[in-house]
Amino acid sequence: MRIVELYPDDFDESNMSILENQLASYIVDERIIYSIMELGGNKIMNVALLLVATLLVAKLISTLIIPRSKKCLPPVIKAWPIVGGLICFLKGPVVMLRQESPKRGSVFTLNLLNKNIIFFIDPEVSAHFFKAPETDLRS
Repeated sequence: MRIVELYPDDFDESNMSILENQLASYIVDERIIYSIMELGGNKIMNVALLLVATLLVAKLISTLIIPRSKKCLPPVIKAWPIVGGLICFLKGPVVMLRQESPKRGSVFTLNLLNKNIIFFIDPEVSAHFFKAPETDLRS
């Protein structure tokens, strides 16, 4: 505001309040930009590395601690995650069944949009499914 003292004829009271508000908002904007710049670079990279390391350790611990099922699961049709099974199924379900049953057998699994769909081709295998206890079907 020293400029007002040097040039008093150029500034009146309304101009002074406008200039004070502009100066205050400029100072706030500069402080925000400075604090954002201060967080940049190494700190963001360190946070990202810490997040990735935490996820890897959590996956490793869950793999070692949580026991795997000893049950024999049906073979899975290999496809791209999430959409691969859908593409295979949309080409024609009957065609897919005819192609996969000789390769995989009478029971196989297709991952459709992150859901496992199990196909039973042979009636003998279907009987085991319908006679199985509820606890076996939940897994």
